[in-house]
Amino acid sequence: MSNSLLVILLALLLTSCNCDLLRSCVTKKVTVYVIREIPVRSPPLKVHCFSKDDDIGYHQLLNPGSTLNWSFCINFFPTTSFYCHLWWGKKSLGFNVYEEKTAGSHSQYYWFARDIGIYSANEDTVANPARTYAWDENLPPSPSPSPSGVGF
Repeated sequence: MSNSLLVILLALLLTSCNCDLLRSCVTKKVTVYVIREIPVRSPPLKVHCFSKDDDIGYHQLLNPGSTLNWSFCINFFPTTSFYCHLWWGKKSLGFNVYEEKTAGSHSQYYWFARDIGIYSANEDTVANPARTYAWDENLPPSPSPSPSGVGF
């Protein structure tokens, strides 16, 4: 059998296989958490997160402790980057939640939305997150629902 035929057969086998090997990372696996820590009787926290290749979608975190999280495998080259935009009432903020070039060796990144700003931590500092950003009250209002279903 020729090498190219073996490669084709192996590719067909792997693509038809529903096995854990295909779901595991060859590179490091990273998980990002966006957590609402805003008081109870206040507007929902609206979140849109995405990378160049993946759109996590638009989400509403309604209650304190509500969490949006996702995991991904980093690229072979240091190009993995995720960005989130958060809206809370008249306040808004967009920022990078993961930037492989500056991320270090951590595998979990936490972003806490609080009434005075956004706090960040990793798996080593999650018990004591640091204030990273203040809310910007001069950014555009949150998106409205669109006929296509994109947005809130």
